Amino acid sequence: MQRTNKFPMTAAGYSALHDELRHRIQCERAHLVERIQQAIADDSNLAENSEYHTAHTEQQTNEARIAELEEKLARAEIIDPSRLAGDTIRFGATVTLTGQHSTLSPFAKCPSRSKASVMRLGFTSMMRQPG
Repeated sequence: MQRTNKFPMTAAGYSALHDELRHRIQCERAHLVERIQQAIADDSNLAENSEYHTAHTEQQTNEARIAELEEKLARAEIIDPSRLAGDTIRFGATVTLTGQHSTLSPFAKCPSRSKASVMRLGFTSMMRQPG
């Protein structure tokens, strides 16, 4: 079953995910292949080759993250927070809670005090109409 839901994100968030994807494909993938080849060259007994198993596990993790990033980018919906107006709180909007905060995509890493992830705040509360 293929999902068709869109992932809202800012242009900066999209760019960050795209940069990570490019790095994982162009750098990490090649580096891990080299590590696997070197581990095999050093010890062809794969059953007892810990370097091979470590590199292979890292390769699987990298490939899973590549697939995840490709899916997220394919479903991305770029939101321009400067174009948001009105009384509805939506992704990317700046709201007043106990100060000014910006909502972030659930994929954002390490939100700062002035930015709150929609996952942390609760998506349903972010869609609530004031009043």
